[in-house]
Amino acid sequence: DLGAGVTLATVLEGLVITNGQADEGAGLRLRDGAAATIRHCRFTRNSAHGNLVAYGGGVLMGRCWILAGGRGEYDRNERQQQGS
Repeated sequence: DLGAGVTLATVLEGLVITNGQADEGAGLRLRDGAAATIRHCRFTRNSAHGNLVAYGGGVLMGRCWILAGGRGEYDRNERQQQGS
């Protein structure tokens, strides 16, 4: 969960983020104007599950900046929402 004060100088590189579970941003969540540089990362099998809200199985970005460099992988990330 990355929030305000995180800038494009923040580099996430070579990470494997797997089996995350949350209502929002199971693999990674950027919020409140956060910015990040993401390079050569793999997001796999992350699940967003919620009763009324479920967003961002792999990555959730809300009002933020992201610079994706290099090759990344997004595999088998899911979102399931129940209720209304």
